[in-house]
Amino acid sequence: VDELAARLGYTARHVRRAFEAEYGITPVAYLQTCRLLLAKSLLTDSGLPMASVAAAAGFGSVRRMSALFRERYRMAPSDLRKRSKAAPGEVTVGLGCRPPYRFEELLELFRVRALAGVELVGEDPYSRTARIALPDGSRAEGRVRVADGPKRNALALTVSESLLPALPHIAARVRRQFDTDCDPQAIRDGVAQLDQVVPGAAVLGTRLPGCFEPFETACRAVLGQQISVAAANKLAARIVERFGAPVQTGIEGLTRLPRARRYPGARTRRGRVRRARRHQDALAGYPAHRGIGHERRPRPLAGRRHRRADGRPARDQGRRPLDRELHRHARPGAHRRVPRDRRGR
Repeated sequence: VDELAARLGYTARHVRRAFEAEYGITPVAYLQTCRLLLAKSLLTDSGLPMASVAAAAGFGSVRRMSALFRERYRMAPSDLRKRSKAAPGEVTVGLGCRPPYRFEELLELFRVRALAGVELVGEDPYSRTARIALPDGSRAEGRVRVADGPKRNALALTVSESLLPALPHIAARVRRQFDTDCDPQAIRDGVAQLDQVVPGAAVLGTRLPGCFEPFETACRAVLGQQISVAAANKLAARIVERFGAPVQTGIEGLTRLPRARRYPGARTRRGRVRRARRHQDALAGYPAHRGIGHERRPRPLAGRRHRRADGRPARDQGRRPLDRELHRHARPGAHRRVPRDRRGR
């Protein structure tokens, strides 16, 4: 709560008071309920050991989880255990949603915009690779699969065993991506006036798809501003192939992890130019007039002298824009000028 209050710019006491006034429950009690629900789903839908269930749900120990189970449910966690239905090396949990859920429409949208190497959309499930930063500084990598569960009014979220420590974070991202927390009836009432303009436009169950990885979606938004969806997909796949990290998932088509890189010296202008110059060949072949990539143009003939309008030779002629920028910043004394009254001192 203290960290959340610091990010919001309020005191922890004010956040607790506002949270309790809005939801009628303290933040700690709400967090405990979320952990209990996740632990309950893991106990009923997987065959994980008790220690793994407690760690994945966010409990510090099995003893703490058992005590909270007896306090809230009047039963032990082992009473919820049943035979697992998940495949070996995988964990499946349910993400509840309010019916109706138009899963096919969302799946079609993700299929058209699927990122090669990162996302794979089939007839029913949606699969992708994931890389989540953990609180201890390490990273969890693996595969995520989302399928429809109409009989239970829930989505079936399946993660590889390597992503188990990051299961709460993945569940939150999938909920945001598939918009499972929305109220379909409230949305239907809000857009009901669209039927007067386009009959049949307001359909019960319409949802707003989100994103799994904000950085990935931001890059896709920039790429798709002035080109078609198909061209943006090809360019994004090329960027992932060049800058992404390889990952072993055991499934053909899921081989890369999108990631953001930080380079030494990137905070300075010269460092940014060097970084762009180093990796500009990754986008070669794409039209520069669209604002993406660059075109390779033939350089002037060797020995040919170019002159400016005033007749002086232009030393930078024949260089590419990034080369000229590097050359200008590399000149000694180009970044500062010495006053005349201090020269010779």
